[in-house]
This record gives sequence, structure tokens and C-alpha cells, in this order.
Amino acid sequence: MADYQAQGLKYNGDHLPCLKMEWVEGETLSVYLRRRGNDAATFHDLREKFAALAEHLEEHGIAHGDIQADNIIVTPEGDLKLIDYDGLFVDGLTTNDASEVGLPGYQHPERSLLHFGPNIDRFSFALLDLTFAALSADPSLRKQFPAGDQALLFDREDYLNPNGSKRFAAAEEIERVSALAANFKKICLASILETPRLAEFREGKNIPTPKRKPVSAKTKTVQPEVESIKRRNEDLGFCKKSASYSACKED
Repeated sequence: MADYQAQGLKYNGDHLPCLKMEWVEGETLSVYLRRRGNDAATFHDLREKFAALAEHLEEHGIAHGDIQADNIIVTPEGDLKLIDYDGLFVDGLTTNDASEVGLPGYQHPERSLLHFGPNIDRFSFALLDLTFAALSADPSLRKQFPAGDQALLFDREDYLNPNGSKRFAAAEEIERVSALAANFKKICLASILETPRLAEFREGKNIPTPKRKPVSAKTKTVQPEVESIKRRNEDLGFCKKSASYSACKED
């Protein structure tokens, strides 16, 4: 729970706004997984809990902006809590450019500061869904394919060149995960704007058609479709809320 207080703090005689939040007991997802080890039941449970969390955020027009293992707290009761709201998007609030793009190991290759809206978490949630589906089917994958940048299984190099990824190849060999992995590879090679919501991804619906060619893992950025982003922002009404939003301005 978060409580916005317009005059919550007083400094040098001036009142300043603050966001008062509940204190959360628990462990980051990274610590939680290290403690629990490679337990298939744990991975399955997390997959379902993340699905419920993703749907809750979608229904309320909210996006965290930096979904990753160290921004997720697992409480003693096993509930998931998001922390670090620096990149938060809330529908109805004044919109500006994103303040961050999240960890590369959890983000679509096209993710940039221009991309800021209620769908910015979709890639991250689809990634976590595939990750936990694969690990619940074969927990040994995590030891076989250690990932960097605080990633859990897959990493940026896999998204840049999914067809050449050994991790994706291993996931596709698992019968009950094969279709999910194949569809996620398509998402990696499609426009970030076409990433489906998690419920659709899990059902194999609205999977986009790949549009870009795989690139080297040494590539720093993948050029986003700026004009497409501007059109999408106009459609969602973002540009009417903030004239300073650079993704709405004419070149």
C-alpha cells in the first residue's frame, strides 16, 4: 500500500511531498531462490503468483518499469511485493519520458526511455513465465546455463539472437515448454509495442510476427520504432496529458 502525502515532509520550513509505504518483511527473489535451491514446486508456485501479479497490474493500468529479481520481495507468507518505484507508470498521472529502462537481462532489446506506458512490464512478465515454466520442468537448467546481470535463466544475449541461443534451444526441447519458448523468441524479434499481455502469451494468442534480424550480443542497443511509439502514445492519450513528453513531439 502506498499513501501519497502532498505535505508529508517539512524541511527548512517548506512542506514537501512524499510517498509513505508499508514496511515489507521478506527476501528479495534472488535470495529466496538461493535459499530454496532448485525446487520444481517452488518454480511452479512462483510462475502462478507472477501471473496473478501481472494480471492485477494490467487491470489497474499500472506498470512497474523495472521488474527484476532484486525489486521483488517474497514475504514469509510467500506473497510477492514490488519495491523500487522509480520507474513506475500509473494510468491517469502526468506522463513524461521513462526515468529508467530496467536491467537488460529482463528487458526487450528495443526498450528505451521513449517507451513508457502501461505495457512496459509485459516482456519482463513473459520472460519470468517462460523461465519458471522451464525451471519447473527441468530445475537443472539454472546450473547448466548461469545467467548474468541478476537474470534467472535467460539473458540479453538470448533476446538479441534467440535463434542462436543455447538456452532457448534447451527450453524448446522440453515438450510442455516448447511452444512457450518458440513464441517468446518471436516476441524478442518483434516490435516491443506488439508484446502481448501475459494471459495471452500463456495461451499462445496475439503472438507477434518477427520483424528484425538477430544481432550480435555485442550490440549496445536495438533502435526502437520511434514513429510507431509516437503513434501508440497518441492512441493511448499520453500526449494530451503532457506536452513535454518527448515521444509525442514532432521531429
